[in-house]
Amino acid sequence: MLKKIRFHLAAKLALALLTALTLFHLLIVIGIIPYNIVWGGRLKDHDQMLALESMSISINLFLMLIIAVRANYLKTTAPALVLKTFLWLFAALFAFNTLGNLMSSNVLEAIIFTPVTIVLSILCIRLAIE
Repeated sequence: MLKKIRFHLAAKLALALLTALTLFHLLIVIGIIPYNIVWGGRLKDHDQMLALESMSISINLFLMLIIAVRANYLKTTAPALVLKTFLWLFAALFAFNTLGNLMSSNVLEAIIFTPVTIVLSILCIRLAIE
């Protein structure tokens, strides 16, 4: 069933979603979006927000790199097995993140980001099985 999603469409959708998420996290860091609407509404202070948002941005950028290499948008000699392994790990990460979003104390986070993490998990699986 997942192979019905074309590989390059999955790559482009994943990159678009990750770009949007990265921009969202940057808006949180610079203070345009309040940080109490992410991380389940459990952030205690600005320093904790900076640490966790920096981690989120770094992870998103790393996954974007993995996808770009896997889809041959970037030419490298990275072994396919390594790329596939990372994609499976990210699929699991997004699946667990979906559970976290469902348990968020912020309803907006649950409504908006639950579908996003489900879709990203599915797209990572699709990219891994090619």
